[in-house]
Amino acid sequence: MVLLLQGTAIFDIKVRDGDTGRPRNLELEILGDEENFFQLDVRGHDAQGILSASLVKSPGTILDRELPSVLAEGGLYAFKVRAREVLEDGSGYGDEAVTDVTIVITDVNDMLPTFNRDVYRVAVPEDVGPDTPLPDLNMIVSDGDVSENAQYELVLQSQENAQGVFSVYPNKAIGR
Repeated sequence: MVLLLQGTAIFDIKVRDGDTGRPRNLELEILGDEENFFQLDVRGHDAQGILSASLVKSPGTILDRELPSVLAEGGLYAFKVRAREVLEDGSGYGDEAVTDVTIVITDVNDMLPTFNRDVYRVAVPEDVGPDTPLPDLNMIVSDGDVSENAQYELVLQSQENAQGVFSVYPNKAIGR
């Protein structure tokens, strides 16, 4: 989950009508933003006919790297922005241009590691040698974060009269 406040500007957009003479007004529109993460904060046309806007985070949305649609794309979120001429008589639109936008959503450490079971019980013979893996200890740890945010450390809780008898190896790993 990326902690961006509502209305935070991601980047600025400036477009102009490339025709000579009197330029037409332009309109901007986001296409393909399936999660509705973003919206355009349009500031209007200047004296030269340049339309300025900012791409901003939509209210009420949470950018989350672990969202299935984002995770499936490796943290990339793609959509398009269209600029089109508005005809003076209001009858529709003239020429248009479309550009691709790709946002990289980075991960924050917002997922806790989880074990595949709440309690693990194993029988250990009293003559087991040092550094012997415990039988039937099928421990799986999962962490929904990615890269360094999915790293965790395993530590044994102290048990009466067991200090130094058992150890964990490896004691650091990356979740899956």
